[in-house]
Amino acid sequence: TTLFRSRKRARLAPEKLVRPAVAGDTRLEVISNKELLDRFAIRRAALYAIRESRASIYLANPYFVPDRGILRALQEAAARGVVINLLVPKHSDSRVLDLAARATFGPLLSAGVRIWMTANVIHTKALAVDDDFVSLGSYNFDHRSLAYNLEVVVNALDVAYTAMVRKMLEDDMGANTELTLATYQGRSLIERILERLAYSLRRWL
Repeated sequence: TTLFRSRKRARLAPEKLVRPAVAGDTRLEVISNKELLDRFAIRRAALYAIRESRASIYLANPYFVPDRGILRALQEAAARGVVINLLVPKHSDSRVLDLAARATFGPLLSAGVRIWMTANVIHTKALAVDDDFVSLGSYNFDHRSLAYNLEVVVNALDVAYTAMVRKMLEDDMGANTELTLATYQGRSLIERILERLAYSLRRWL
């Protein structure tokens, strides 16, 4: 199958779309990162939610290779007492991305972040913050989603919906294995070197 992008004049014009009728009272926003403009829109919203967190953060992502800003925000949130739970795959479909992801686990575990690893291939890309914020969509916390891919997420402010998403993530985490700091520190020297090298190349992965 050959994939191609439609000609610009053949694409939908957002300003010509009919606005749907109100279907409920949940406050939500659909955010996309456009080809040239506002590439950081999704990241900016996620970063703001993490920085403003007060009690808890639940995050599931198959390609978790956060930039230093996201990494620092998670560490700072943990330092001020926010309970952070992260669900990632033991093995994705990219060995190099897995190595790059593991390079971030040390600082996170040392800060108090709990990391859960699943043997299943996960496609869940979810962020639940405190009791009333959820972000679901196609966005990965890696440089490809930030700089190259066209992604979209739905951010919602809703207590009941946040509780449902958090429960789903808690169940997934409870059914899998938690990575402890002691286990992580038992890695071989060659693994540590490869992880650092892979993370240094994250902009090209």
